[in-house]
Amino acid sequence: MPTPAEYAIHFNVPELKNQYYLDCFISGRKARFVAESADAIPLYSHDKTRQSLFTKGWNSVTEIDLLRRRQKQKEQEHGH
Repeated sequence: MPTPAEYAIHFNVPELKNQYYLDCFISGRKARFVAESADAIPLYSHDKTRQSLFTKGWNSVTEIDLLRRRQKQKEQEHGH
């Protein structure tokens, strides 16, 4: 698992060096993977900083990430 500093560098978001903010970002990524659509970003927190990092996490998920995730799920379903 990458360190908070590695996340900060990879996603170019310095706040991710803080584990508390990294958790918000990761929650955003996880929420995007389970969402049917990217149209409406859900409310994560009324705290602007936490919501901002959740949104950055949500928006960091690309179509390629989603395709890879779906492929991995299909492989697991078929026992590969």
